[in-house]
Amino acid sequence: MSVQDFTPEFSLGIPKVQIALKKQKVIYFKMQDPKKGGGAEIKIVTTPNQKPYFQFTLKKVDMDFSLDYTMSSKPDWIKDKGTGRITIRGLTISMKLVPYATPDGKLQANFT
Repeated sequence: MSVQDFTPEFSLGIPKVQIALKKQKVIYFKMQDPKKGGGAEIKIVTTPNQKPYFQFTLKKVDMDFSLDYTMSSKPDWIKDKGTGRITIRGLTISMKLVPYATPDGKLQANFT
């Protein structure tokens, strides 16, 4: 699985730093066994003060990403280029979907 290239710019006081991330790929993905607290869960949540919504949760996810990066700054104080790897262990991902109908009757969902 690949991820879109990303080039943010941020300020560290005097220098402005830019980092370009390219060739981002998920190289490892595993969800732990439900017997060990991992797995996927889908719930319909209803409360008196909110519209009903769907809650999607992935528990105890392990992922590794590989990427190429280029870092630079203005003024020209920082320069680096290379290949990196990001390792994430035990991640829980949760998404709330609130369904609604458009004026023409199509079902849509807002998410957070």
